[in-house]
Amino acid sequence: MTAVFVLFISLPAIFGLILPKRANSLIENRRLADLPKAPKNWQELKIAPKQFDQYYSDHFGFRWSLLFIYRHLKFFVHDSPLETAFFAKQKGWIFYSSKIDGDSIGDYRNINRFSDKQLATMVSHLQQKQQWLAEQNIEYLFVIAPSKYYIYPEYLPNYIKPIKQQNLVEQLVEALKKHPEINFINLRPALQEAKGDELFYFKADSHWNFVGTNIAQYEMAKKIDELFPNQLSPFLYKKEHFRQKSTFEGDLALYMGLGTYFSEEMKKPAFDPCTDFLQKDKNLFHTNCSGSALNTLIFRDSFFTGLQAYISQYFQHSTFVWQKMTFSQSQKLIKQNRPDIVIEEWIDRYLPKNYSPRR
Repeated sequence: MTAVFVLFISLPAIFGLILPKRANSLIENRRLADLPKAPKNWQELKIAPKQFDQYYSDHFGFRWSLLFIYRHLKFFVHDSPLETAFFAKQKGWIFYSSKIDGDSIGDYRNINRFSDKQLATMVSHLQQKQQWLAEQNIEYLFVIAPSKYYIYPEYLPNYIKPIKQQNLVEQLVEALKKHPEINFINLRPALQEAKGDELFYFKADSHWNFVGTNIAQYEMAKKIDELFPNQLSPFLYKKEHFRQKSTFEGDLALYMGLGTYFSEEMKKPAFDPCTDFLQKDKNLFHTNCSGSALNTLIFRDSFFTGLQAYISQYFQHSTFVWQKMTFSQSQKLIKQNRPDIVIEEWIDRYLPKNYSPRR
């Protein structure tokens, strides 16, 4: 009996050693830890146990099967298997809740707010960018994309309620009224006003869909048209333009390992082939179109993925950089691409981070 017990508890380790190793975990949508190399010095030897522990935690026998069973059992009792996402009260909806990647719940509840010093610093950073680019005859446009919480609060659990005070975006909007020289767009009101039968966000994803980004791009194009009169023609796509349809599994559902349960339809217009990426180098890529004689340099996060094709069609040349704007990086790209306007887009949950353009 003792031998059987020892064999039973050893099976995960045994099978972890002999079974083929996975490089990526599809159920977790991440890369698994690699087997650490033999240490060559004292420093590597000190961290070797921790590295091996991470490797074993990712590769012990039956891990994938046990994780699969656990997550599906949690799903069937309507309880999220992750701390970074939760099921909404409306079936099929999932919301993002990671505090590491911006505290969306705290932002929505108006708990997270700028201090006076933080708000002044944020405005100062925007002023520095605007002035620095103006000295080079380049326009600057700062864009805030809204989280799904603010557009579809009716699907949130009843215990998530906002406190009656200004939130981060409202604080910034109020502060920027004193600085009309800073070109700025808060996209939340336009999406709230246009909200109807057509969904603007994926149910099981943290991002907006192409119907939502259609509203966003139109607001951006109108603002750019104000800065460069008669240089481009803002265009809002109609319902009949969304003919391309495909099946989509949201990032939140994939993180949970439950993508097949949350499959939904993705609709988008037929974009001009010029909007396809011509070159990609890590976080930098380009498009060339004939929408106008203008060039643009865009610093973006993941929310600009759905905007990319729309915006590309308005410019002759577009350069997209997946990072926050800094003067050193910008100077190099400005020399290479000669933009007429620099656009910087942030999802609202990143506002408290207050990235300095001089770092």
